[in-house]
Amino acid sequence: MAERAAGGDEVPRGSGIIEVRVRDVWQLFDSMDPSPFLERDLDRDAEEYIVSSARELSSGSPIALVVHLDGRARRGEDARVVEEAIREHFARRAELTRRELRQLLHRGWISLMIGLSFLAAALIGGASVVRSMGAGPLATMLRESLLIGGWVAMWRPMEILLYDWWAIRGTRRVYERLARMPVRIVVAGAPASARRSERASVPASRAPDRRASRESLDPSRFTVRLFDEASGKEIGRISETDLAFLRAVLEEERPDDTDYWINPDTVDLLERRGGSAHVIALLRAATGGDPDGIDVAFQRSGEPRETLWGQSATRLRRGP
Repeated sequence: MAERAAGGDEVPRGSGIIEVRVRDVWQLFDSMDPSPFLERDLDRDAEEYIVSSARELSSGSPIALVVHLDGRARRGEDARVVEEAIREHFARRAELTRRELRQLLHRGWISLMIGLSFLAAALIGGASVVRSMGAGPLATMLRESLLIGGWVAMWRPMEILLYDWWAIRGTRRVYERLARMPVRIVVAGAPASARRSERASVPASRAPDRRASRESLDPSRFTVRLFDEASGKEIGRISETDLAFLRAVLEEERPDDTDYWINPDTVDLLERRGGSAHVIALLRAATGGDPDGIDVAFQRSGEPRETLWGQSATRLRRGP
């Protein structure tokens, strides 16, 4: 399938490429993090994959991240925000790792002073035992025990100062490279008919005008019916764009997940993710503030009813 750039940085020639494929850029970020977008952490799995990939690439060459989207392209300014959010995440990680290294070394030097003091006391104590008790077996045993205890006290500071800090320093360098890397957003090309349809429904200019508002409220756009799966009651109608947004945000974590439902917290999440006022109002009214929420199914004209996460509504049942 053809791909086209949606925005972000140019990838320098000769860079090591880390490629990630997701349905929507929101999948890269932690959905539970309430921070503003630019301060939001990456999803744990996404961060682990990017970091492990960066470790495999040569440390002497630049690296770049290319995000392949299976869904609709974002605007150029949105791609720029995503790019900055990813780099900002790794800049925070680098700073946290730098602090961790500084604290570890500080603790190592303090531990070294304590260990040396204890070792000196053990040596002095062993010598005193030999002087007071003579060179008998008991005195020898006490002296050796003190000596062993003194050297054991040196184990932890030596471990920190000789070995532990290298791993943290290496991780910090990886984060610093990732905080400087170019980020490119690439989307899968849509069929020509879909692109013509998209151009017909999306105004060419971003500046809002009355004509665009009338087009966005055109009832003929709302061709998808939403239902409460348990009662079969129709919730309302939404557009194909709204449906694509819902399915992207509510994508299942595992193929066997069948316990998704929409409750007030989910509606708040959808609103934060940029859901349209129309779909947010429909779902907020449908849940009615009930924390248990509802299972939602959708239906296009002439097609069977489906849940938002890809299961047949006739086969999905809420557990006891």
